[in-house]
Amino acid sequence: MLKAKIQIGQEYLCQIGRNDVKVVVVSVPEMGSILLKSVGTGKTVKIADPARLKPVPGGHAASNAGGSSVATPAAGTPKATKPAKGRRTREQGAPQAKEKRTSLMDAAAKVVAEADPTDLPMGCKKMVETAMAKGYWAPLKGGKTPVNTLAAMILRDLKEHGDQAKFRRAEERFGRGKFFLAK
Repeated sequence: MLKAKIQIGQEYLCQIGRNDVKVVVVSVPEMGSILLKSVGTGKTVKIADPARLKPVPGGHAASNAGGSSVATPAAGTPKATKPAKGRRTREQGAPQAKEKRTSLMDAAAKVVAEADPTDLPMGCKKMVETAMAKGYWAPLKGGKTPVNTLAAMILRDLKEHGDQAKFRRAEERFGRGKFFLAK
């Protein structure tokens, strides 16, 4: 579009980045940048190249020739809105809650609870192997050190909860790294 054909107060589409933004022309100086005002945000924009402006189909002049206000749609024009979405019910195929996965700590507690009293206290390696063999737990992403993870979880639980922890240490009689279930 030629600079001479641009009218002050008229709406145009201006290419800003990848977007075509509806703007109102505020001023068109003989030399220098064209001053525009965005219809949507009210921000002022300067452009040097008038070729970035395209006429708006059915565009109209702004209410104020000085450009201090932004053009608004007519009072009788309804605003376009998205249709309201209702919540889907179970019959309509609403997503169901997934079954919670058993944690390594819970699987180890189950293994120790079901273990023969002669196998107690039990080390973390045996707890993890038994939990995996019985299908109580499996590594989610192929963890390389589930034994170390379980040991850290048990020790952290002991430190944080003290007497209310799930496991008890059996180091005095059986050596390090052996645990039994707290009753």
